[in-house]
Amino acid sequence: MKVIIINGSYRKGGITAAALHMIEADLNEKGVETAFYNLGEISMSHCMGCCTCYRTGHCGIKDDAERISEIIAEADGVILGTPTYASNVSGLMKDLIDRGHSICGLFGAKGSKIWYNYEALIRRRLEVLLFE
Repeated sequence: MKVIIINGSYRKGGITAAALHMIEADLNEKGVETAFYNLGEISMSHCMGCCTCYRTGHCGIKDDAERISEIIAEADGVILGTPTYASNVSGLMKDLIDRGHSICGLFGAKGSKIWYNYEALIRRRLEVLLFE
């Protein structure tokens, strides 16, 4: 099984990334192959609303967002992590969602296959991170 982990924060060493790396380590211990991506490190334009993805199945903008969508489509599962800004996802994550046509059917299919409650694990470990 391969799970893609995507950090939607510009801070690759921030709290969101730390929480995602905790989940990554736990999955690796369970024998799950993982790949970690920081959206702040990829080239990704905003969606232009051209609807090419609906007509062709691929985004008309050729950048890293299309590559990430292809990687997600081939994975068995995906974990999206984002800080919350103004009670919403980060701009980076919003861009990926807008551009990620493969994400449209993701949550009902792949997301449910890898569901695991990490709240207690993350809560305990984040207390350490916040008070170091």
